[in-house]
This record gives sequence, C-alpha cells and structure tokens, in this order.
Amino acid sequence: MATRTLVVGGTGGIGYAIASRLAAESSSSTVIISGRNKPQDIPHANMEFRPLDASSMRAIKDYTTAYKATKSPALDYLVLSQGIGTMAGRTETAEGIDNKMALHYYGKQLLIRELLP
Repeated sequence: MATRTLVVGGTGGIGYAIASRLAAESSSSTVIISGRNKPQDIPHANMEFRPLDASSMRAIKDYTTAYKATKSPALDYLVLSQGIGTMAGRTETAEGIDNKMALHYYGKQLLIRELLP
C-alpha cells in the first residue's frame, strides 16, 4: 500500500531510523524527512529531504504553507521526533520561546494544527 509520511526530526537519530524503515517497507510509499541539516546519506529512492527548523514557529508556518501550496497528496502518517537533549536552563529562540518547549511542544502542536485537512 502506497503511503505518504512526513518525519520531522528525521535527519538523525531515531527519526532517521524510523524514516529509513518506513521507506524500506514499501518502495511505492513516499517518506519526507525534515530537519535543520540534510543527512549525508538518503538510503532509499522514495525518501526526500525538505529543510525545516522545527524550533521556529515562523519557519513551521512557512513550511506548512509551502507544503499545502504544492497540492501534494494528504499525509497518511506524521512522525514528530524532533527534540533536544540539554541540561541548560532557559534558552530563548529568536521568537522569545524556550528552545526546549519550542521543539518538544509548541512546534509539534503547530505542525499538527497546520497540516490537518
């Protein structure tokens, strides 16, 4: 069955592993991986990279607006694995949001809301 999946945080770690596994399961499926940096290796032809800084609400809005403007088919799956591991205290983004909260909560909620039909 051909599916369309977006994996945010899919450029490394567990997100990359999930994206690679989903792409390997079905060559007719499309897996979009998004993150700040393009991975050195994209192992499957049905995987594509789209840059996204998931800690920026403006970048998320621009990303989702551009995605919807392409008239791409609806997503079947949305995997949100973006995150940061740090013991630092509050570190603000340019938008004045704590970086950890932007990645772990606000960005995920905004992606879900903006990508709903």
